[in-house]
Amino acid sequence: MFKTIQSNIISGLLVSLIALPLCLAIATASDFPVLAGIITAIVGGLVVSQLSGSFVTINGPAAGMIAIILDCVARLGKGDIFLGYKYVLAAIVVSSILQIITSFSKVLNFMRKFPEEIIRGMMVAIGIIIIIKQSFNLFGYAPPKHSYTQLILDIPLAFLGMQIEAFIIGIITIIFILWWQKKIKYGFLNKIPVYIVAIILAAVLSAILNLDMKNHFLITELASKPKSLFINISQSIFSTISFPNFDKFFTLDFAISVFAIYSVGSIETILSAIAVDKLDPQKRTTDLAKDLRAVGIGNLICGLIGGLPMIAEIVRSSANIKYGATNKWSNFCHGLFLLVFVGLFSNLIKFIPFCALAAMLILVGINLINFRLIKTMYQESKSSILVIFSVVIFTLTFDLLLGVLAGILVYNILHKINNRNKA
Repeated sequence: MFKTIQSNIISGLLVSLIALPLCLAIATASDFPVLAGIITAIVGGLVVSQLSGSFVTINGPAAGMIAIILDCVARLGKGDIFLGYKYVLAAIVVSSILQIITSFSKVLNFMRKFPEEIIRGMMVAIGIIIIIKQSFNLFGYAPPKHSYTQLILDIPLAFLGMQIEAFIIGIITIIFILWWQKKIKYGFLNKIPVYIVAIILAAVLSAILNLDMKNHFLITELASKPKSLFINISQSIFSTISFPNFDKFFTLDFAISVFAIYSVGSIETILSAIAVDKLDPQKRTTDLAKDLRAVGIGNLICGLIGGLPMIAEIVRSSANIKYGATNKWSNFCHGLFLLVFVGLFSNLIKFIPFCALAAMLILVGINLINFRLIKTMYQESKSSILVIFSVVIFTLTFDLLLGVLAGILVYNILHKINNRNKA
């Protein structure tokens, strides 16, 4: 009994150290307040863990939702990020109610069987978007408010006008994480989350290189000087609490945002929960209806107090299993430790440079693309690549929702053609 409690506390602690920098990075990349991701992880740990139908799953914000939230903030805010944030909170509230309703319906079975090619196309598109947007933060300034296709064309100029120290810190962060993941595979160090070590290293480097001076640019004429190269946070997590604005409730943009958050978040939660079941050493099966219902309740709370939407997060969940978690109390401890960290050490977060978070998200984006899996899918079915390609192109040209619709259309056309050929 004591050993079980101990293992869940330790795994919760270690997962919280993984979650802390990722939650900060996902929030800033989503145009949400910096602590919004932490709020979500805390709600996921303290509340959702006790309602969930899963056993070792970790709930929190995910990189896979960044593109959705970014698009919703831009769509609803029309250039006003703060107002867009408040409108998106309202969309999260409504989408969470839909998730709760879905947990009692047969729609759940449809989501479980959603074509893998379209999901993979979504992940590739989101990965590319993350890499594009975070490249600018890696260069030392925020990305321009341009289309994704224009941002790709802007990257060479951004490189030429970069802040040199920020770029050096970001590149060292990437190299360090890759080296750690390749070399540190055994012993005590393997238990230490690499991301927390990486942001500590980045904070030290920023002090050594005087990053706050902000005056060393490659080509000054092309530089776009940022307001700050470091994270700006509130003194207290409670001062971050914001409330939704429902003024756009009856607009088409609001309906599109609700559907995007609801559909992508629900599908990711279901598929992640299924994937985590396969990793569970005890081979337990998640009650998907109960799990989606719990996530819906968690999202309802997050939308009402200013957090990002949550899903069942597979990277943190797999780490949770690796660290020896046996039941849902590890998820609870992960949320509790995050609450303690933010309460006691919020002043230290101000020393984290944006370029380090950008470096971590670029690696997350590369992992989302998953070239090895795409190669395997291509070898199994050439048509899979056409579906993935259609989702990516339409997403980068328009938005993720149109990308998914294009993928569904191409998938059904190819499916009918294949059936005719077989006949």
